Amino acid sequence: MFRRLFHIILVWYAVWFLVGLVVVAIPYESPVGHWEDLLFMLLAAAVIFMDAVRRIGWGAAGAIFLWIAILSGVVEMLGAMTTYPFGHYSYTGLFGPTIGGVLPWAIPLAWWVVLYPLLLFFSVLSRERMLSSGFVAFSVAFMATAIDLALEPVATIVRGYWIWWGGNGDYYYDVPLQNFLGWFVTAFLIIWPVQHYLGRFLTEGYLSPGAMFLPLAALLSVLASFLVAGLVHGLWLASAWTAFLSLMFALVIFRYAWPRRDVFMLKHEGRYRSGFRPRRVR
Repeated sequence: MFRRLFHIILVWYAVWFLVGLVVVAIPYESPVGHWEDLLFMLLAAAVIFMDAVRRIGWGAAGAIFLWIAILSGVVEMLGAMTTYPFGHYSYTGLFGPTIGGVLPWAIPLAWWVVLYPLLLFFSVLSRERMLSSGFVAFSVAFMATAIDLALEPVATIVRGYWIWWGGNGDYYYDVPLQNFLGWFVTAFLIIWPVQHYLGRFLTEGYLSPGAMFLPLAALLSVLASFLVAGLVHGLWLASAWTAFLSLMFALVIFRYAWPRRDVFMLKHEGRYRSGFRPRRVR
């Protein structure tokens, strides 16, 4: 039952992603407004979560998801109400229903979609490189902030999910530097305890290189959708940065997480040059 549901959601997400690219590229105003963005984020989060469940179990996957979603949601709600830690901004209601009329439900899901694949990759990498929990958290926070640089212009200028107040044009698309500092600190504080206390579930559950494919591919698909939107609307600087990140993630997936590399590397080398030792090869 779980496997069938997982496959249905996976196919649904793939179709929704491809249709969304066409809609964004035309561009075409969807008859359901911005609700398709909420569904896109919900499906991406579901794919990553269900894949995590089948790798590390309901308990660990649920604990990591709730920690990321709840803590990021609390910080985002405080940020929208107090201007700390991200700056002076407010949500517009174009990202679906909100919590208490302040925070869209999709925002904690977006944090999960960004943070979990990064946490997974650096945690698995730490298994062979003997990286500390602090270094893993720093790496995740740094990459999450880099991704926010790609997402912010499209989210605000194109999709209108939230509005920055007091911008004077001196910042990156009127996004204050405080926002990116806030992203880094928030991501670090969220990830460090997760990796420190639950990181072993990730290193034990994702033994094969191909096991990381779906979470990383889901994150790449989000970047791809924002890249298309940025190009269509002439956000050249943001698009160039998003294209760079997308290419980097594509190379990471090919190098570390391509599913068929399991068989290829055993057949041609008899060992795992990538350093990831599989539990079994199908």
